[in-house]
Amino acid sequence: MKSSKFVRVFRAVSLFTAISATAGCFRPSFEPEGAVVPQSASHQRCLELNEARKPIESVRVLADATISSVAERASFRYVVVSKEPSSFRVDVLPMNGAFTLGLLVSHDGRAIWLNSQERTYAEDRDERRLVAEYLGLRGVSRETAVALMTGILPTLSCSDVTIYEVGSGDRILVDQRAHVAWRVRGDTSEIVSARVLDSEGEVVEMEAVVDDAHDEAPRALSLEIFSPARARVDLELTKVVVNPKLSDRLFEVTPPSAYRLVE
Repeated sequence: MKSSKFVRVFRAVSLFTAISATAGCFRPSFEPEGAVVPQSASHQRCLELNEARKPIESVRVLADATISSVAERASFRYVVVSKEPSSFRVDVLPMNGAFTLGLLVSHDGRAIWLNSQERTYAEDRDERRLVAEYLGLRGVSRETAVALMTGILPTLSCSDVTIYEVGSGDRILVDQRAHVAWRVRGDTSEIVSARVLDSEGEVVEMEAVVDDAHDEAPRALSLEIFSPARARVDLELTKVVVNPKLSDRLFEVTPPSAYRLVE
């Protein structure tokens, strides 16, 4: 596979630019279904979920991903590691190789994207901008990514959460601060699906569905991306390790001197 295609797949925005330019970008409006729970009861239930939540101090995930659109399809392997309170790393690898094609690291309030194919790098104070720009996942924070990969709700800011009860017994928790609507199974913190919203909380940028492991098969995660272009990402989470010991050195990355800074 040529390096030009690697670059296009790294940067999902570029990969699907032609499609969005011709077909337009459709983002469904967000309208939470079900009966709203009074704010006082929503706040209390949120506090209970935070209290009962299994502590996640770190996580390591190996995921095989297939990115597809109407016109294109590509497969990659992702190694994701995260450590509280704010360290995050994503290595992008070819499916049958061990060398890193791209690397995103966030640590000590600084986020860096390294593109080994073009020998370039980008920096930002906000990891979400680089995740959106180079992984094509708009609005996805470290906390949201870890929650989706582990299937466990993140710690919620309960003053910003409204809960809705749906007919199946599930709950929808709309977090206005994080701009995510979580659907959980019954009264548990087990994630069924999630919708990442825009900054106004009015439209859906991405929808994720969690498929639990069964018959010894790995967990699966399906992402339907609506913006900046329509695409689908299917992830097979072949290994998820919760609370492994992780060295800070994993997140201490300096761009090589031969790399060029891009805006």
